Amino acid sequence: AAESGLQFEFAEVPTPQKLGEMLWAGDVDLTFVVYSEGNYSTTVTFTNTVETETLVAVVRRDRKELPRDAAVALTPTFNGMQSFFRNNYPDWRLSIMPDIDKCMAAVESGKCDVAFVPARYLRRENSMVTYSKLTTSDKHNIEIPISIAVSTKQPGALWDTLNTAILHMNRKEMDMIVHKNTIPVVSMNYRS
Repeated sequence: AAESGLQFEFAEVPTPQKLGEMLWAGDVDLTFVVYSEGNYSTTVTFTNTVETETLVAVVRRDRKELPRDAAVALTPTFNGMQSFFRNNYPDWRLSIMPDIDKCMAAVESGKCDVAFVPARYLRRENSMVTYSKLTTSDKHNIEIPISIAVSTKQPGALWDTLNTAILHMNRKEMDMIVHKNTIPVVSMNYRS
């Protein structure tokens, strides 16, 4: 915000569908999203990439290779993640889960072949310790570009200002802002 001279007010939006409605109506001006061709094409314009989100592949210890039509457990932490996966990995079968714990449980039980979990979540939560049958597979990690979607109801100068600020922003500061405002849903269930 300091780089742009703009002040931001953050709003919690319950679902991606509601966010799309709010962007279209002009009730929300911008949001962090995964840039994907065709997403929100008439309701937003996309800034340059703000950061790259690393998704770590979590697999069963006894299965290191992914089949071509892998069953993928995913909790979208950014709008546009589902479209990103469908566009880039059309053979994969996506199972959208309400939280990361459910993704990990689906892989451990064999219902899914892999779960893609934000690296920042694994670092912060150290959640792998409760899943003795799971491990990470670095060769399957995915990097996804995160941008800011700006409502087309806003003047073009806002998009220009944000892109200029992105170019001048300190990467660590940007990471902190993105992570603070896009915390994934975390289940605190104890597993024995």
